Amino acid sequence: MASQKDNKKVKPSAKNGGTAKKAKSKARKTGGAKSFLKAATIITIIIMIAGICYGFVKLESFVRFELCRENESSVSLRLIDKPEWLNQELLKRINETARMGDERLTFKPDTAAVVARHLDNHLKWLTDISVRTTAEAIEVSAKYRKPIAQLNTDGGMYYVDEDLVALDYIPINTFKILEITGFKNRQKPVPGQYWREDDIAAGVKLIRILQQMDRQQTKKLIYEIQSIDVSNYNKRGSEVSQLIIKTIDGPEVLWGAEPGQAAANIEPPEEEKLMSLYQMFRTKGTLKGEYKYIDLRFPKE
Repeated sequence: MASQKDNKKVKPSAKNGGTAKKAKSKARKTGGAKSFLKAATIITIIIMIAGICYGFVKLESFVRFELCRENESSVSLRLIDKPEWLNQELLKRINETARMGDERLTFKPDTAAVVARHLDNHLKWLTDISVRTTAEAIEVSAKYRKPIAQLNTDGGMYYVDEDLVALDYIPINTFKILEITGFKNRQKPVPGQYWREDDIAAGVKLIRILQQMDRQQTKKLIYEIQSIDVSNYNKRGSEVSQLIIKTIDGPEVLWGAEPGQAAANIEPPEEEKLMSLYQMFRTKGTLKGEYKYIDLRFPKE
């Protein structure tokens, strides 16, 4: 028979309970510290690996540039997304401007920035210029200003694009460029700046709608046109047409008011004028030798 003493359960003392709680708290703190140290170590390793990779990339770039500079290796200029109408004359000017007096382009750390600065400052045919260096070439990405008309000023021949930005003259033979004649202000413009003259703007508007109509035709009228005469621009009430289309060895076409002002001058709308002109052109396949003159200022009877 067991004694009463043996049947009694031994209760932990208050002192022992406190010690256990302290041990658990210490274990939690130790575990948290270890987790933090582990995470910090992992992050440090990742940063070190990224730094080493970046260092190798920079080192490779530096070595490539230094070797090319040391060997004086020339590099070509590559135009990205160049327009179809770009001809050899303009291509030559782009290359010359990129080099700016140097015999050739070479790989250097600042080559791309130098080329971009040269093109932006000295060749207004290009805009929104971006230049980067690759292992094979200096690549130039840009928007190209396409001339819509040429004008002979007192300072020589210049172009203007459809936004009325002036361009210096470079022979272009890949598409037809009409001339605007009879404009009042004959001072030479500043390439890259707007040519803000109302008579020139009127000529450009007329050329633009002729080009739009021509794109819809199988045979192109534009190749029979020489120039747009704006010498009588804005002279309302005059018997002389405000705008005159001069053809090559053919009749003068009395267009009338600038596009957008037909109603104010009591003239047929531009669409009707274009349809009449192109109907006459399609009928004979040419305007040469068929008419003494063509007057589009009055409605068809």
